[in-house]
Amino acid sequence: MSSPDSAPASQRRSYPRVDAELEIDFASEHTFFSGFSENLSDGGLFVATYNKRKIGERLHVRFTLPGLEHPISATVEVRWLRDYEPHEASSAPGFGASFVDLDEDDREAIHRFLKKRAPIFFDAE
Repeated sequence: MSSPDSAPASQRRSYPRVDAELEIDFASEHTFFSGFSENLSDGGLFVATYNKRKIGERLHVRFTLPGLEHPISATVEVRWLRDYEPHEASSAPGFGASFVDLDEDDREAIHRFLKKRAPIFFDAE
């Protein structure tokens, strides 16, 4: 029997993801970093970065959606990690994070942005 954590990622997701290449600034208690998102959903985002994070770590993130005048600002929690794999050129290292503190207006702005884009689908193998 498989646990929820061993199920394929596509079966564990609560929200559909869309491709979204956005510059992301993120900060922990003592440091500030930049990275890029690969994808975004109503529930969170993936940040492509070589800066190692820890599962459960909370970070403050800021990013701007196309057509939006002000940056989105949120607290996220790191949910999973992707290590650097030199033989996997198409998979950037980074982390998947869920939104834990997000202003309602920003949540709505993300939702409107996502509705205009096609979700990411993967073939089942």
